Amino acid sequence: MARSCANEGREHNIRAFAIAPGAVDTDMLRGNFPASSVPADVCLSPESVAQMIVDCLVGLHDARNGETLFMSKQRGVW
Repeated sequence: MARSCANEGREHNIRAFAIAPGAVDTDMLRGNFPASSVPADVCLSPESVAQMIVDCLVGLHDARNGETLFMSKQRGVW
């Protein structure tokens, strides 16, 4: 979907990204999974996901237009 949107929007300077953050430490996550099954040290913070969105908006990831940006606390962004 992101690739298709990026391709179709290119002539109008429209960029598209898919962000795949994995586990994010939120009330919703904790309501469904206890810390014993998804420890906090492997979860991303909501702020780190929000920062990724801002980074995409301001153009820091333009070289990856149309891609899925996978996020992980251990691996960063790949």
